[in-house]
Amino acid sequence: MLKVTISQPELARIAQTAAAAVAPRSTVPVLFHLLLQVKDTRVSLIGTDLQVWSEATAPAESAAGEAHVTLPAARFAALAAALPATATVTLTQEDGDCKTLLKAGTVEAALPGFPAEEFPLPPDPDAGASFSAPGKTLVRLLRFALIAVAKDESRPILTCVRLQIPEASALVVASTDTHRLTRRRLTLSEFATGTGEANLPQRAARLALALAEKAGTGPVRVTMGASLVGFAAEGEGGRSTRLLARAMEGAFPNYERVIPAACESAWIVEKAALTDALRRVMLARGAGRVVFRHETGSVFGPALRLVCDGPEGRGEECVELGLDLPAGSEPLEAIAMNGGYLQQALSVLEGDGVRIHLQESGIRPAVLVPSGYDPGEDGLDEGLIVVMPMQVI
Repeated sequence: MLKVTISQPELARIAQTAAAAVAPRSTVPVLFHLLLQVKDTRVSLIGTDLQVWSEATAPAESAAGEAHVTLPAARFAALAAALPATATVTLTQEDGDCKTLLKAGTVEAALPGFPAEEFPLPPDPDAGASFSAPGKTLVRLLRFALIAVAKDESRPILTCVRLQIPEASALVVASTDTHRLTRRRLTLSEFATGTGEANLPQRAARLALALAEKAGTGPVRVTMGASLVGFAAEGEGGRSTRLLARAMEGAFPNYERVIPAACESAWIVEKAALTDALRRVMLARGAGRVVFRHETGSVFGPALRLVCDGPEGRGEECVELGLDLPAGSEPLEAIAMNGGYLQQALSVLEGDGVRIHLQESGIRPAVLVPSGYDPGEDGLDEGLIVVMPMQVI
C-alpha cells in the first residue's frame, strides 16, 4: 500500500512538467499516463512519448510504501492544477487495485491506471560530452535557434536543433529550414568534458527550453551521447527536473558553406526603430515580401526605406540608417526579404542595434548580427542569422 501527502503547488508543478512529454497521439494506452515513483520522502512523476522522457521530483510531506499504478496524465495534471494552492493532497494506492485515490479537502477522485511495470522507463544515457551552463544562458541559445527550425517534416533533419561540441571548450548551436539559418557559440567552463554532436528534435528542444526557463540562474547539466541528449536541473529541498531525448539520426546540412566568408557592406539600424517600422508596413500589407532600399535624400540623411506592397494594401516606412562600407565602394541599393523571417530574427537578436551585412549583387544571403552587443561574463557570442533574399520588384 502507498500513501503520499504532498502540497498542491509541488504536485501541480511536477505533474505539469511530466505531462508535457506525454504522447499527443499513440496506439499504446500507457503512454497517456504518468509513472509515479516514491523514494524516501521524494515523489517523482515521469511522462514519455518514447522519444523524450520528462521527470520531475518534489519533496512530500510524508510518504510510505511503493507506487505500483500509473496515473492518467491529462486528468491528473488538470486536477492537480485546479486544486486550491493551500490544499494538502493525499494519494493512496491499495495493493492489488489498479487505481489511485486522490483526496484534497472535500475533493475525492479515483484515477484508474496501468500496472507500473507496463510503463517504458527511460534508457540509460550513453557516454559522451557533458557541460553545465546557467539556465538563462541555455534559454537564449535555444530561443535563438528555434526561430529557424523547419515546420515542414518532409526533411525531418531540418526540424532539429544542431548541437556540436567540436572541442571541450565550446558549444555551437545551429538551425536551418533552408530559407534562414542561425548559429551561436557558447564558450564552456572548465567543467565541460568530451566532444560530440547531436540533432535535437524540435519538441525536445522546446521542452529543454521550458526546463531552462524554470532553472533561471541555476545550473543545467547537459549530456550528449551517440543517441541521447539529457538535461538536468537540481533545485533546493530535493526538487529536480530531468529531460532525456533521443537524438535524430541523419546528416545535418553543412550550413557553414552558406554563411558568406566576407560581406562587402553593412546597413546599421536601431533595432527598436526597425522593429516598429517593419510591424507597421506588414500590418498594412498583411504579410510577405518587404523591400529595403537605401536612400540618401531623406530628412535623416542616409535612410532605409521599407516597402511592402500588394493587392491587400501598401505599407511604407523610413528609418535612420548608418553605413559601414569599404573605402571607395558604394552601398547596396536594395534587397528584399521575407518580413516574417526578419521579425523573428529581430526578436532574438540582442543589443540596441542590428547590422545587416550585404553582398554586392543583392541576390545573395543577408547576414544579421547585433550592433552594440555586450557579451557579459557568460561566454555567449552575439550569434548570427542568415536570411535568403527574395526578388526585388
